[in-house]
Amino acid sequence: MNKSLLRQVQKEARNHDTKAIASLLEKEDFHSVAECINVLGSDRLVVFTSLNGEKQAKIALALNYRSKRSILPQLPDKTIVSFLQLSDEDDAADILQFVSDEHRNAILEKLQDEKRKRIETLVKYHPETAGGLMDMNFIVVKPDFNLQDIAEKIDRYTIREKKTPLIVATRDDGTIIGYVPYRNLILTSPDSLVKDITRSLPFISAQTKKRKLLHLLSRRKLEVIGVTDTKDQLLGIIHVSDLAQLIESETTDNLLQFAGVSREEDMLDPASVAVKNRYMWLIVNLGTAFLAAFVVSRFENTIAQMAILASFMPIVAGMGGNAGTQSLAVVIRGIALGERAWTNGRRIILKEAVAGFFNGLITAAVTIPIVWWFTKDLGIALVLGSAMIINLVVAGFFGAMIPLALKFFKIDPAVASTVFVTTATDVFGFFAFLGLATVVLL
Repeated sequence: MNKSLLRQVQKEARNHDTKAIASLLEKEDFHSVAECINVLGSDRLVVFTSLNGEKQAKIALALNYRSKRSILPQLPDKTIVSFLQLSDEDDAADILQFVSDEHRNAILEKLQDEKRKRIETLVKYHPETAGGLMDMNFIVVKPDFNLQDIAEKIDRYTIREKKTPLIVATRDDGTIIGYVPYRNLILTSPDSLVKDITRSLPFISAQTKKRKLLHLLSRRKLEVIGVTDTKDQLLGIIHVSDLAQLIESETTDNLLQFAGVSREEDMLDPASVAVKNRYMWLIVNLGTAFLAAFVVSRFENTIAQMAILASFMPIVAGMGGNAGTQSLAVVIRGIALGERAWTNGRRIILKEAVAGFFNGLITAAVTIPIVWWFTKDLGIALVLGSAMIINLVVAGFFGAMIPLALKFFKIDPAVASTVFVTTATDVFGFFAFLGLATVVLL
């Protein structure tokens, strides 16, 4: 959306001129309108309610988390009902996660019976599980059905639901055999039976958490996944192509947590919100910084006698911090993808420490000649190079060990690891550098 149109929308929103807003946005696609609403701040609700029900249904799903959380709880029940009638059941269930239980029940009572039953099935599951991510756009066929039988079921479904279903074959007891790709229907002979043209359908429990689901997708090339109850009866399906937004959301969550920022924080929020979401981790970081300062204070005499050492301390801290962050990122990614990080903990820690050692040798080989040329003192150059090797080993060790330990104690590694790894590399790096300088140079 261009800036000129955005300014016009903002102006009309401040005047609460809903007709003018609807006219301005009439020809815009729903992604552009959602993008506009996401950046409007306090005017979001006015703009959203200016649109018709069909457009609201599409835009509600395209809004970011902050906009959904801000807009949906404030809408009248009849408004939500009007665009839920136009939404798929899985999308409707996602929207209802943002309203209170009281409002959700009132809204469900006003929906058509068949649609309500499906949505009620979906909202029973946490949105972070396979049950909360599935849709119910499928039909069930038996292995002895022929193509005519399948065609009749598809026709009845598409007339009723106005969409094309996935075809799932099940046994008499309801357990899954597989699914029938539409290309198989086209390419096979008319007298073929379902059992002859099915493909394997992997399935997972409805209670499977999204991280385990994403781990499964990272290991196998899949098009669709079945979602089952505790008796392996099919409840719904997940199309892998529909999970792009989930993957983006998971990546965003990890990035924000890694930086110590809340997902609920928006760049247009007032400063007070930013302060509230960030100050605790800054205080923790301040406490750990004092620990590093304490280590440095133990070597006041060394620094006083060789003031040039102070100019190289940021190199030691910076290299250790960067190396620690690299190890941290690799381990946290493995944990996020559901890899067996804890069972391979010793191997992972050893590998990162060894990698740190050899990276330390390489960077020391680059650093020593430069520092020697700069200071004309080979002793200082060798001390700095040695401290760098030690600190990169420390960075690899703690960069792997800390997230594994936090995961063991059921603390999210993405939230807390950075502060502790940075502290470890600062403390050990300064101690190694100034300690070696004291022993070797004085």
